[in-house]
Amino acid sequence: MAADCSPRDAWERVRAGEATQPACDAEEYQRAARLARELGGLEAQRAQLDTNLARLDAGSPEAGQTRRRIRQIDVDIEAIRGVAVTRGLVDNDQAIGSADHQQ
Repeated sequence: MAADCSPRDAWERVRAGEATQPACDAEEYQRAARLARELGGLEAQRAQLDTNLARLDAGSPEAGQTRRRIRQIDVDIEAIRGVAVTRGLVDNDQAIGSADHQQ
């Protein structure tokens, strides 16, 4: 059986924590995999920042810096999700559902 080398397959594999298809080396496939990895990295950073923020005094400068970084990461996450929808890697409903879980 031939490998599914669609960009959507790359996106879904990476988002599920699976390896991409070794036989798939098309630029669009690789680009979708990189985009999914970037999203995963940002989501992990945001989760860590949420944990850190919970430990900080709400009025401290560090808490303010952490909240600003979280807002920037949220913007970046939404931008990546928008690109994913535009490129057909996810359906708009999936992207909206993911955004709802983020907040």
